[in-house]
Amino acid sequence: MYCGNNRTALESQRQISLALIELMSSSPFDKISVSSVCACAGVSRQTFYSLFSSKENVVLFILRHDCCCTDVFPKGGGDGYLTQISRVFSRYIIEHRGLIRLLSVNNKTDLLHGFLRDALSENSFIISSVQPSQRAYAADFIAAGITSIADTFVRQGCNLSPVSLEQLIRSMLGGSIFSSSRQ
Repeated sequence: MYCGNNRTALESQRQISLALIELMSSSPFDKISVSSVCACAGVSRQTFYSLFSSKENVVLFILRHDCCCTDVFPKGGGDGYLTQISRVFSRYIIEHRGLIRLLSVNNKTDLLHGFLRDALSENSFIISSVQPSQRAYAADFIAAGITSIADTFVRQGCNLSPVSLEQLIRSMLGGSIFSSSRQ
């Protein structure tokens, strides 16, 4: 994926990402060709491949540039940290439910999972209280949990309030949802 600062290339990346989202709204991801993305974006295949390696790479670009939550990850640890990270991810899911829905219906939530896992792994302060040998596991666990919650949220019709979603994430990540007594 192109990561430079050439304005023309950046504008082409933006056009390609918007075209892919538009096409995903009406066609299954696997049926969308690179040629159709290029036609919709008004760019050549050569331009596409100079900026992206695949359609999946375009989705990662969208996640990184249009839906990035990593810049608001809280620093620190402890119980307050779990509340903060739950708030960040609940906002992220609600604000980007349209894209998450497109990924869900196209069975591409694995791209969201990989993006979140890599973002968490790259920012060791996010899981700083975890031993270095276990950080990859912690990042993958959190990413898988958030991705699954996001997927279920959109499949269930986005029917939770922001506060309810935040509480659900906190109780799932903290494990308290499994320890509540049932009568």
